[in-house]
Amino acid sequence: MAPIVVLSFRAGRLSLEGKMLTADTRKGEVQLAVEDEMVHVCWCVRADDGSLSLPEDDFVVFPGECSLQLIEKTRNLVLKFPLERDRDMFFWMQEPSADRDALTTQVFNDLVNKEGAAAAAAVDVTKAAAGHTVDRGAGLRDAGAQGMGESAAKLPPPPGAVKAVTA
Repeated sequence: MAPIVVLSFRAGRLSLEGKMLTADTRKGEVQLAVEDEMVHVCWCVRADDGSLSLPEDDFVVFPGECSLQLIEKTRNLVLKFPLERDRDMFFWMQEPSADRDALTTQVFNDLVNKEGAAAAAAVDVTKAAAGHTVDRGAGLRDAGAQGMGESAAKLPPPPGAVKAVTA
């Protein structure tokens, strides 16, 4: 089965060099995907036409293993692995507006850290793509955060997003 993207947002990578973060200038996208009931965090290069490369980073995460946090007074994010600090990853938001940054991190953390939440969202995405009615709120870019109820329902889908039909 192919991975089902349950959440995605535009973000570039940052490299930590000493105490400085250096931006990878390429456009990118962070994805949270489910494949065979395993949750993957992926980063892909985003072309000017919006198409995505195969993931340059793709790793499995488990509930409680990591959290996505906004770095104060910036639009930078850190994917923190408290037990394995060398795995921490840094990103810079490329979404046009900062209005949804905090909610994006909240939904990401809910999907990653609530047992079964990402798998439930994947089922909803599959149903919505097949034209079935899904009775949960609309998600972020690809309707995948529907399983998060009120958190995701607060977000209007961006242009071009797949939106689930609600009952």
